[in-house]
Amino acid sequence: MKTPRGQMVIGKNLLTFRHRLKMTQSEFIEMFLTDEAGKSIFSVAKLSQFDTIGKHDECRAASIVSYKLVIDSEIFEMEPPDFERNIDTFLDKSRSKSIMLPAWSAASPQGKPTYSDGLLEALSNYLAENISSGKLRAGDRLPGDRTLAELLGISRSAVREALKVLSAIGVVNILPGSGVYLAKNTQEIFTLSLSWTFLLSTDSNQNVYQLRMILERETVRIATQKRGEPSFAPIREAVRREAQMLAEKNYSEFMKCDADFHMGIAYCAGNEVLSNLLFTCRKILSLLNAYGMSTIGQMQEIQREHSELFSVMERGDSELAQKLIVEHLQSSELRYQGRK
Repeated sequence: MKTPRGQMVIGKNLLTFRHRLKMTQSEFIEMFLTDEAGKSIFSVAKLSQFDTIGKHDECRAASIVSYKLVIDSEIFEMEPPDFERNIDTFLDKSRSKSIMLPAWSAASPQGKPTYSDGLLEALSNYLAENISSGKLRAGDRLPGDRTLAELLGISRSAVREALKVLSAIGVVNILPGSGVYLAKNTQEIFTLSLSWTFLLSTDSNQNVYQLRMILERETVRIATQKRGEPSFAPIREAVRREAQMLAEKNYSEFMKCDADFHMGIAYCAGNEVLSNLLFTCRKILSLLNAYGMSTIGQMQEIQREHSELFSVMERGDSELAQKLIVEHLQSSELRYQGRK
């Protein structure tokens, strides 16, 4: 059972979380603190007391909110400064779990969309052509939906739906009140068609996992052979920072280090095609699965696995390194699917 101070910490963090969402108390209760019948579990008066009195109710509320967000309830037990620094990271992960891809049509073959192929192909081709010609650059603002609809010969609502999907995949950034901007990493534009092929596959998870396994095993093999070269240094730095960020409870930076570790190995291998394919696999897996790194314990597991793999790579044991990356990815698959 939590101490009164521990309960007050949870209460303060719940308040910070509500403020981050810019919700009133009533809105917060309606969104997170209702039962299956839609009845409020806590009153506004009770919610107001959470950050000042410190009773057992704070723990229950945090548990309910965590469950609905599919995040680790321990996050609300962090010291308030740590919580404030990390909550956006977990909130972003929660939002990514509820991304709505285009609706499936029961009348279409294999349950595939009846319209999304053409819309996304038209829009992604428009972006790729304008990037190639130099008319669009990374970070540029895109024309408005009316202009795009006229250029592509589709409705404005269809353009808006397609842009939402491109935003989910990471190709564009939608800034309310400002417009739609091309992502700073334009490599995502040119791997979009491959990404969408994965998403439409009836065996998406299995296909992507198999491809990622092949790609990462090969990049680990090549990178291990290059352990004495300068290109190996970024992998070492990613491992060092990963441990540091975990110790400092800076989980947003930890997640960046996780990506830096895997992509650093791919870049060290020196094959741009391998790197781009691996980048696409990681992006698609984040969309196809609801979990991934959702708990602090999982982050600790990942850091241990990365550290062990890197030590073996530094020793030059390519065969064992390939075995460890396979085991790591198998564990990652279970984490992505919420089974570990």
